[in-house]
Amino acid sequence: MIVHCKICGKPVEVKSPNVKYCDECRRKKYETTYRIKGEEEAIKYAYQKRIEQMRAKRNGPSIEEVVREANKEGLSYGQYVAKHGL
Repeated sequence: MIVHCKICGKPVEVKSPNVKYCDECRRKKYETTYRIKGEEEAIKYAYQKRIEQMRAKRNGPSIEEVVREANKEGLSYGQYVAKHGL
């Protein structure tokens, strides 16, 4: 059976009707697809690492604790944060 490559249009002799690309275009498509997926994974990994670093740096009280303290002093959250420099 002969089909035409969907990228370059070259006729390709195949055994299966599921084949869409010639060998050369299939390799290029595979390399491009997995390079892009690899870059996406690297970005996700870097983002997760950054979130972990930000969580590790957080030394101050949680928002709930600040709200509780602000309520004790009769202040809003914003007023309390401004007053205490948080």
